Amino acid sequence: MARKYRPQKFADVVGQEHVARTLQNAIAANRVAQAYLFCGAHGCGKTTMARLFSRALVCEKGVSANPCGECEICKSVMRGGDADVIEIDGASNNGVEQVRELRDQAAYAPTRARDKIYIIDEVHMLSVGAFNALLKTLEEPPPHVKFILATTDPQKLPTTILSRCQRFDFRLVPAAQLTGFFQTLVAKERAEITADALAAVAAFSGGSVRDGLVLLDQLLSFGNGKVTREDVEQVRGVASAETVAGLYLAVVEKNLPQALAFIDAVAQRGTNAGEFLDQLIEFGRDLLQISATKKFDAVNAYGPAKEALRKIGGALSLEQILLMLDVFGEARTRVKQRALSNPQVPLEMAVARLAGVDNLTSMPELLAELAGKADFAASAAGASGTGANAAGQSKTNDAPAQHREAATVAQKPAEKSAPASPPTAHRPLPAETTPIAKTEATPPPPAPASLPTAHCPLPTDSAEIWEKIKAAVARQHPADAVYLKDVDCEKMDGDALSLRCSPLTLEQCEDDARRARLAAIAQTVAGRTLNLNFLPRGAAPKKRAPVADEIAALPEVALVLKNFRGTICEVVNER
Repeated sequence: MARKYRPQKFADVVGQEHVARTLQNAIAANRVAQAYLFCGAHGCGKTTMARLFSRALVCEKGVSANPCGECEICKSVMRGGDADVIEIDGASNNGVEQVRELRDQAAYAPTRARDKIYIIDEVHMLSVGAFNALLKTLEEPPPHVKFILATTDPQKLPTTILSRCQRFDFRLVPAAQLTGFFQTLVAKERAEITADALAAVAAFSGGSVRDGLVLLDQLLSFGNGKVTREDVEQVRGVASAETVAGLYLAVVEKNLPQALAFIDAVAQRGTNAGEFLDQLIEFGRDLLQISATKKFDAVNAYGPAKEALRKIGGALSLEQILLMLDVFGEARTRVKQRALSNPQVPLEMAVARLAGVDNLTSMPELLAELAGKADFAASAAGASGTGANAAGQSKTNDAPAQHREAATVAQKPAEKSAPASPPTAHRPLPAETTPIAKTEATPPPPAPASLPTAHCPLPTDSAEIWEKIKAAVARQHPADAVYLKDVDCEKMDGDALSLRCSPLTLEQCEDDARRARLAAIAQTVAGRTLNLNFLPRGAAPKKRAPVADEIAALPEVALVLKNFRGTICEVVNER
């Protein structure tokens, strides 16, 4: 069908009206350039547009935006076999010798047409030497020569080539436009196809007209003239729309057994795990569109999946949708990289993590919470400053050291004999009447218990510290919190917090960006820098040899350990 229904006029090219209009106007105004560059994804009409443009320039009845299409030159150009419109595959003719041969042939006049046109497909495959050999001819070709370069990867072209061409970017065709185009072709074929099946074909085409026509041609043969949505999914080898929507519903309802059952059903059907993850990501993208725009125009879902979008979209927040896309995207990357021998494991891990995530805090709520904490800290700093002024006044007195110690003991809140005083009572007293100069029998009134302190004491229990860090990570970085559920606190030695986790979680926690985020949150929670040491579960920590203590006591070594916050793990005697 792709060759049978190849467009014969500019108006027939689907989705590239901006290119067709510019070329037609250039022909009408006699503003045809010497070189053109057609860029875009495969199957969007680059070669077809190049042939139509070439035919308009070499038609026997004259240069026209609407060539006759009946003369021998027009017919041979559209077949791709005209002697004066030469199509070259850049992937197989990418050497310097082939370009030199092209350059030599370009000097000769065309055989029967007015111009000689070279269409070089996949031009980005040419070698550096071939591009250099083409430069001069491309910039100043003979008057009868035109170049049309086509590529799917314009980033690989040298800037010297790009600057010598008029560039046209071909767009992916929207699914709605593809659906209408396919419906017209099905009517010409006198076949039957359901609306859901057409929507599925358009969705699986990915914006490529040729891919859609190839799939549609295969479906008409499979269905013997009648095609349903189930036929499309079976021929395409993907999971059904009900399965995709059902898995999302199971994740939203925290029903992990049901979600894993869907994955097993997909595996039994023979669907590739990466293909299924692509469907899940596409469904998540539709959820994102609905959550952001509240419209269904831009979604690619079809059949039951489109109905499920209405139900699931109202049950998920934007943060939850973004988390799902992040986790599914990471699983897709691991499947593509073959990180595990069984590609189904990353998919199951992603579903298990998402099903175990609690409700996420939205960004406005998180900002409001942070603003409240900032106000609390500001008031605490003000109270601390008032106390510091009082302490400064006390130090000006020349009382003996034992009296100052007695005053410090008397200021503890645990002293029951000193009643709590209102905040207004804590103003600096004159030097001759400061409490520090008095005896132990007349201590100053204690600080009010209701005033907050600027720095909360760090809990001594390492497990409690780790739980507070995990809670802070869950609020600020929900995606990171998923990996910390498997991490247990072992002990705390000074500023080093030893943590145990599985090897898979250890791999995720070793990511530099994630470690930086965790370290920043740990410093905020603890009020000082903490070294988070992630260790594989089951591996016993190495004990330092006694000689390591002696080495650590050396001034030079101690300075290095202090500056880099390091520890001596092993001492090797090379003698």
